[in-house]
Amino acid sequence: AIENILLAAEAMGLGAVWTGVYPRKSRVEYLKKLFSLPDHIIPLAVIPVGFPKGTDKPKDKWKPEKLHWDTFGNNKQASLVKGGK
Repeated sequence: AIENILLAAEAMGLGAVWTGVYPRKSRVEYLKKLFSLPDHIIPLAVIPVGFPKGTDKPKDKWKPEKLHWDTFGNNKQASLVKGGK
């Protein structure tokens, strides 16, 4: 459900971020008190939504040395995902 909210915000030109709450007891208790939640409700996350300040630029996090084939450490095989050698 949170992913769908994030995608919907993006489609509307808004910025949103998944902010984890559970299992950190202090965060759970704080939000329960702040929103007067009953004991059987456990908040999982808070999703701040707003207008982005700037332009989001895609990041290239691809690192072929992190890809392992069949066994850990076997990263010599050409990649089928991006520009294999």
